[in-house]
Amino acid sequence: MKVGTEIQYYLIVDDRFTTEILPEINNLFNKLADTIEGKMRILNLHAISPRLITWADGSQQYRIECTLQTLKPMSKNEAYILTNSIQAHPLKFNSNKIRLN
Repeated sequence: MKVGTEIQYYLIVDDRFTTEILPEINNLFNKLADTIEGKMRILNLHAISPRLITWADGSQQYRIECTLQTLKPMSKNEAYILTNSIQAHPLKFNSNKIRLN
C-alpha cells in the first residue's frame, strides 16, 4: 500500500465477554493508538466517544469506528498484524483517498 492509504477499522466490546465494556473499549482504543504510532495515524473517528448499541435481547455493545491512514508504505499483511494485535476485525482499504494534511 502506498503512503496515505486509508484503512477502515472497528473496535468492538460487548457484555457477553466483559462486564466493564466502556473501560475496555477505551483501553482498546488507547492500545490501538500506541500500536500504530509512527506507522499509521488515526485520521477520523466516526464516533468521538464510543457508541453504545443495545440489542433486542438486552445485551450491550460499544463500538468505535475509525479510519486509519498509513504514514509510510506498508503491505496489507503488515496492517493486519498491527490491528490484529489489538483486536481482529476485517479491514477495508482505500488507496484512492490520500490526505496527509
